[in-house]
Amino acid sequence: MRRTLGIMSAVVLATLMCAPTALAGKYVTPQQASWYYVSGGSSDNVTTDQAYGHAQIVDPMGNAALIVNGVVQLAPNTGYAVWLRDLNPGYSGDSITSYAPLGYYKLTWFMTDGDGYGSFQVKIFSDVLLGGTYNLQVAINADPGTVPTYIGTTVIATDKDLQVSVHS
Repeated sequence: MRRTLGIMSAVVLATLMCAPTALAGKYVTPQQASWYYVSGGSSDNVTTDQAYGHAQIVDPMGNAALIVNGVVQLAPNTGYAVWLRDLNPGYSGDSITSYAPLGYYKLTWFMTDGDGYGSFQVKIFSDVLLGGTYNLQVAINADPGTVPTYIGTTVIATDKDLQVSVHS
């Protein structure tokens, strides 16, 4: 009996110690989304032809409300911009440029290397993104990076309506 109580006490104590970790977001599973080529240079026209790499989206439940990482292989030594859609109505943060009426925000820019590989990371903090459920899409647009307001044409994108819950 004493041994059973000791084991039960240890289990309860371990559970209580782990609960704050789980609640703090330590067990959040990132969502991974494949890249697809688009037709007509628009993220509205996602095809079924898969491109190399992926985007990974996680809500870490802390100061960062949302983190988007991505890896791609596209044209070598070329600039690309990362656009997120649809962050409306809860996004009030900075962007390189935006088309806010449709919820498009150009959030970062990156270059591919000589073999065409590139990567990016975008962190959106909880003070500029309200908690809630968002139907996101990540799009990569060709962009020389010389004019901030340049929109470019979309070359790859994730499926539309990738549902992400944000806990700000």
